[in-house]
Amino acid sequence: MQANTNFCFNFPWWDRLFRTYQDQPVQGHEHMPIGLNIFRDVNFQKLRKLLLMPFA
Repeated sequence: MQANTNFCFNFPWWDRLFRTYQDQPVQGHEHMPIGLNIFRDVNFQKLRKLLLMPFA
């Protein structure tokens, strides 16, 4: 997994300036990790947990 890339979507020159721009995900779009690792657990993907998460 490639991390620390594509920091800013409003200013694309920022990533090009600091050489953090990546045009395609390393594992492709189908397997691209999104979000925080701790919330990818099946227990956090239930409706009740998702609704209560902002208050935890």
